[in-house]
Amino acid sequence: MSPIPQSDREKPSLKSALSSSSAISNLVAALALVSCVLLPHSIGCDDKIVRPVDVIGDELSKGPPLVTLTFFWPYLFGLCTFVFFVVLVIVRPPRIERMLLSLPLGFMLYLTAIWCLLLFSSSSESRIALVIATFIVPSATLVAIRMTWLWIDDRKIAAAMWAQSYLCILAIFSLRWFWILPIKQMLYGGVLSMIAAAAVMVASWTWPCWIEHDFCDRNHPARQFQITLKQIILGILVIAIAMTYWQFMQRQ
Repeated sequence: MSPIPQSDREKPSLKSALSSSSAISNLVAALALVSCVLLPHSIGCDDKIVRPVDVIGDELSKGPPLVTLTFFWPYLFGLCTFVFFVVLVIVRPPRIERMLLSLPLGFMLYLTAIWCLLLFSSSSESRIALVIATFIVPSATLVAIRMTWLWIDDRKIAAAMWAQSYLCILAIFSLRWFWILPIKQMLYGGVLSMIAAAAVMVASWTWPCWIEHDFCDRNHPARQFQITLKQIILGILVIAIAMTYWQFMQRQ
């Protein structure tokens, strides 16, 4: 479908963009994820409660925040998503496709840099990086193939949605299975942070339906957003396969 001429566009007002479904769903979900940094995440094997904000504050006072940048990235991801959508509400660009893709791609580069840092660190950290790669490489390859196909098919917003959703899945795994310390017991903060990351993922699913209408052009038709039973079953199946695969690799 050819783009709507610039003269036929109706730029949304700041008020309508801020109160839109796209803004509310993405801002609230991202803010919920960021807020979980204040809650107790888990109890470690030393029987101490791990509260992310305390660990981050303690590390920042001692030197370079390597642990914070490596293991607490899901909270930073939530913060960046929140700030990104605040900017979208303010700017309301006429073409939003490339901006949407810049957020997840930028974070993927960030995670790649972290992985390289682990790989070339001590032997134990290198082993962690290699084990994580056994999960990341196959799944990232499949997502990249799907994104490339969507981009070539001129469904750029859908490609950005896939990238954002994949980051949310990685965030869920990072909050539970890639965590900084062995977890003896998961607390409500950790559970809520995983739920919030899932909410950010669901919010990204609305991008192809609403975001052009809400942020770019009020004349652009908004499609009804709905999650079908087939999508729910497929999502549960993918997560179950990923968890089984990860647990299998850990036993090797």
